[in-house]
Amino acid sequence: MVFNTLKSNQSVEKVVGTPPQKYQLPKKQLFSLQLITKTKHDSPVCRGIKNQGATCYLNAFVQVILHTPEFRNALLELTFPHDSGDDVWFNVAYQLKRLFVEILGPDTSVVKTKDLTNSLGWTQEDTDTQQDVQEFGRYFLGILDEKLQLTSSANMISNLFSGIQVEILTCIMCNISKEQYSTFFDISLPIRSIDGKTYDSLEYAIEQYLRPEILDEHFCDICGKKCKFLKGQQFKELPCILCFHLGRITYNINSLKPEKINDKVSFPFFISIDVDGYNSVFELYGVISHKGKATFGHYYSYIKDFNSGQ
Repeated sequence: MVFNTLKSNQSVEKVVGTPPQKYQLPKKQLFSLQLITKTKHDSPVCRGIKNQGATCYLNAFVQVILHTPEFRNALLELTFPHDSGDDVWFNVAYQLKRLFVEILGPDTSVVKTKDLTNSLGWTQEDTDTQQDVQEFGRYFLGILDEKLQLTSSANMISNLFSGIQVEILTCIMCNISKEQYSTFFDISLPIRSIDGKTYDSLEYAIEQYLRPEILDEHFCDICGKKCKFLKGQQFKELPCILCFHLGRITYNINSLKPEKINDKVSFPFFISIDVDGYNSVFELYGVISHKGKATFGHYYSYIKDFNSGQ
């Protein structure tokens, strides 16, 4: 599920943090796809994407990022170096932009993703294999982040989707803490406890995700021996686009096979998260859902139309 920043008592720029430019913009002449400016900033609705075999996860993901206004508008305004066509990996961003332009066009027929999957280097075997949508989303955004570095919007992905969290380990004996920072594109939330209790709401799952836990027999450099540690996690910076993933796959210890968790988990239309005393409110606008078993099924997406509010 995907949330968009609604309001905050701290500016989005300060919450997200704008990373420094890693590369200078290319000096070569740039070109861009022809855009239909009349519809560029509108919220497109109900244009289908053809399944290439088992690419429903890709289609659902593309629909959500297409309906993310900040991402869509930034992508449509991108320009590319003339020689980018020689690099099939660099073309991922270009092919995604072409796909967006096609969807935004006047035709009402379904669009195809073959050029996009070709730019990823995929074969027919790849498109016939269903993937996990969260893993694909991380992979796809990671490629875009890398390959956009020489375009006119080098830090678009990190500015929109990347947040920072910190893991804190505190020795119970000496009370000394050490922190480890990491970036994230999404937050993966368990929805069941070790004893099998269901976290029946997104808010409760977040609460349990951030709840400190005791670690036994962890070596402490200060004490010079194994001690009990308190392990906790905190959000340090939240992205503009906040994505949550519900961990619905578990492993049966008897059969040693993955199983789907079908427990009900409710989620709100608005969510408030506090980071270091600053409160940010996010609005839900996209949900990718899976129907089926752990190893097969179908992905589809629910998306909010910002024009009608539905």
